[in-house]
Amino acid sequence: MDIITHTLSGVAVATVVINVKSFSFKQSSIILGVAALGGCLPDIDVISLWSGFDASIGQWFNLEPGRHIYSAKYWYSHHAFFHSLLSSVLFTVLVGLVAFGKQLVKQGFSRLTSFQVSLMLVFFMAYNIHLLEDMLTPSSTWGGVAYLWPNPFYIGGWGKIWWWNNYDVFGIVVLVIVLNLFVKLILKRRLLAGYTALVVFFMGVSLSTYLVNSRNISYNYSRSGEFRNLEQQSLQEQKDLLGDRIYHLMLRIDRMIPVSF
Repeated sequence: MDIITHTLSGVAVATVVINVKSFSFKQSSIILGVAALGGCLPDIDVISLWSGFDASIGQWFNLEPGRHIYSAKYWYSHHAFFHSLLSSVLFTVLVGLVAFGKQLVKQGFSRLTSFQVSLMLVFFMAYNIHLLEDMLTPSSTWGGVAYLWPNPFYIGGWGKIWWWNNYDVFGIVVLVIVLNLFVKLILKRRLLAGYTALVVFFMGVSLSTYLVNSRNISYNYSRSGEFRNLEQQSLQEQKDLLGDRIYHLMLRIDRMIPVSF
């Protein structure tokens, strides 16, 4: 799935959390920002595709060419360690240490405030929702994600969605965020706001699950020549689903963004 939807999926999780507790505007903003980081961070392993990788990091550590690393199954390849439960735990702890490490060292986890706990929890959930979303994508050369790393078993690669062009899911994620931010603004009773935000979130998850499982195409491919054909089929499927007007609006937005979306 594309990095934008991953990032916003993390934010959608955070909109539930900020409705459960009476966080200040500043605290809520920090939680949303940390969730966005958690939603996109697993894809740090695509660094091997960045220009200059071979002449810098690759050369310093005597690594294989970056494009080979990306598609392989080294621990630092795409969908490997950084797409695992272990990495989500380690990065969550790292976020806690960076954010309030001095307090953790002195008092331990038992004395954390609700804001601090929420900050770490939302990062962990945002990170893991990214991994779940990637299980839905084609198996490609990996066969899923190494969720149980260092166990070599990869989970997912179901080919239920294409790598990008999932405008329907993107739209639902954005709608969940907007609705739950609206709930935060208008509902002052935290219990009611929390339940409402949770219902909105699970309705979004349910609708996304339905749409993903209603795809008429298996997006797994065995030959590189099928890539372009399946990409075009994914676009046509979105057009049939969304209708011409919404589809072309999403396509214009897509073409304005410099990453695959």
